[in-house]
Amino acid sequence: MKYNYRLTALTPVHIGNGDSYTKKEYYLSNAKLGDKSIKLINRVNLKNYINSMPSDEQDMFFNNIKQENFELKSTMPNINKSKLYHSIEETIIKDKELKHPTTIDATIKDDNYNAYIPGSSIKGSMKTAIIYDFLEKENKLSTRKDYENVCNKEEIKDIMSKISISDSSTVPHLKTIQPVPVTFKTKDHKPKNDDDKKQRMYNAIECIYKSNLDLTMKLDDVNIEKIKECLYYFSYDYIEHEKDFYSKIENGEKIINYYNKLKEYNTRDSPLIRIGGSTGLLSTTIGLHMKNNNLELYKKTFKNKDGKNVDENFPKIRKLTTNKMPFGWCRFKSLE
Repeated sequence: MKYNYRLTALTPVHIGNGDSYTKKEYYLSNAKLGDKSIKLINRVNLKNYINSMPSDEQDMFFNNIKQENFELKSTMPNINKSKLYHSIEETIIKDKELKHPTTIDATIKDDNYNAYIPGSSIKGSMKTAIIYDFLEKENKLSTRKDYENVCNKEEIKDIMSKISISDSSTVPHLKTIQPVPVTFKTKDHKPKNDDDKKQRMYNAIECIYKSNLDLTMKLDDVNIEKIKECLYYFSYDYIEHEKDFYSKIENGEKIINYYNKLKEYNTRDSPLIRIGGSTGLLSTTIGLHMKNNNLELYKKTFKNKDGKNVDENFPKIRKLTTNKMPFGWCRFKSLE
């Protein structure tokens, strides 16, 4: 059976392609988007850019680019602007909260530099929700091996083999956002560094945000309503867990309010699905279920860097946007 669905990126989604670029490869410019003034990050194809210069300027450019503090914008007055525009590979909207990032991690794009969400990423997020549903139905989960046995069930493998998901449609506009690892001060703990210092330590990422992406899903003897039910309950528990975490820390009200908004979007007919970083099987599905149902096993299973058991609030650090928004949440809605 073939189904047409739409993913709506409610919060920023980043799926890295392993590529990144620095201030040596981009410059900032101003533009209008409707009635708003925006900043653009223009990534330049350095090969085309250099070829547009006279040979003497090329030599000067090569000498300059070797300098550690070199920025591409410093060469702007020295070249023909029309040639420069032919060298621009992509233009991305700069987040207004973003400083001048040292490095920007790119997201997956097609040959025309339009971003999309791979079908494999969507299917992987569905799998975590389906496994979570199987874990919820198990009565005996007393060891990590029990969890591994459920995750490796042939029935789950059979279900996933019958699900085929296309890559999503593309979006022409991306946004650069700085993921900030926020460590909040609880009543008896203080962060080692304040948020502002941590913010300066981290680079930016390209994100799909506030965009609709269409896709096709083919199911062979798999109930679409069951998949949506798995997504709904997994997202429900995940959101409730995050709300509980932020209720124990100072200044967590804004994030709780945002999760309450996400909770309203999460319905049985159009459930939420979380895609991108920090959505792996161990860190979400297994960890979430253990924490809710067998806290002692959770403490034994999840260790910190020193090999010590973690407490029930692990992980204590979350990656958020600068205005305290979580990453990766999308609404999964039928187009039929």
